[in-house]
Amino acid sequence: MERIALFGKGGGGKSTIASNISYLYAKSGLRVLHVGCDPKRDSTLRLLGRRARTSIADVPFPGDPLQAIERSADGIDCVETGGPVPGIGCAGRGIIMAMEQFERLRLLEQDRYDAVVFDVLGDLVCGGFAAPLRNGFVRKVAVVLSDEPMSLFAANNLARMVRTHAGGGVALAGLIGNCRYDADAARSVLEGFAARLGTELLASFGAEPLVRRAERACQTVSRFAPKSEVSGQFARLATTLRDLDASVLPLPTPLDDAALDMFLRDGADSPAAPRRNPTRPRRPGK
Repeated sequence: MERIALFGKGGGGKSTIASNISYLYAKSGLRVLHVGCDPKRDSTLRLLGRRARTSIADVPFPGDPLQAIERSADGIDCVETGGPVPGIGCAGRGIIMAMEQFERLRLLEQDRYDAVVFDVLGDLVCGGFAAPLRNGFVRKVAVVLSDEPMSLFAANNLARMVRTHAGGGVALAGLIGNCRYDADAARSVLEGFAARLGTELLASFGAEPLVRRAERACQTVSRFAPKSEVSGQFARLATTLRDLDASVLPLPTPLDDAALDMFLRDGADSPAAPRRNPTRPRRPGK
């Protein structure tokens, strides 16, 4: 089974990218579960064509959390973890509770799905938001970012998170650029940053009016305009992610504070410190 999580700073486009990947996997014949891990419950919007009716957090105890799963017109099972109303409670705890339900129901262990795609908020790398990386739920992590300083800062913290959980078989698949302006102009910065993290830039997207039109119609652009250039980019990204072997991907090498500050100041022109080729820790029991 493909077990992929997309992390990134809020508002950075990770839900757009995650929903396109889920749609493309389903169109290729895979049985897909798409999991939105954000209290806003907006990750599945482009797949269902509307907001999810409920979330796992909204199912009253001891109800069946499976009732929160809705099937899209394209056959994708969609679920939102949900969470507290703004200003009350802990969103990370909502994700932990959802993962506990997945584990209790053995949802990903019954040959029900061929791929699961998690869409996870990555502004705060607390234990709750990292919950999908535990217990084998995720094998590949892709980080969505732009060339803006706070996005790079968040991405570096996410690389630290992946390294922390690498012993459980989690790998950093790479970075996905999603920039407000010229993606080509930002590419050198993002490629330089990826190299310093010991990974690769898998794709780079710029501002695309067609994507906005699709989202206003509550659709993925891959469904809305399947023959467009940007849909082709998404198709290549989906294939690249699927073809990566998590067991051979190198450990990420996140920057320390001084090196990150230098990169944020100088960008791709900052000197890269020499790094060893780190080996992946063995999984427990191996």
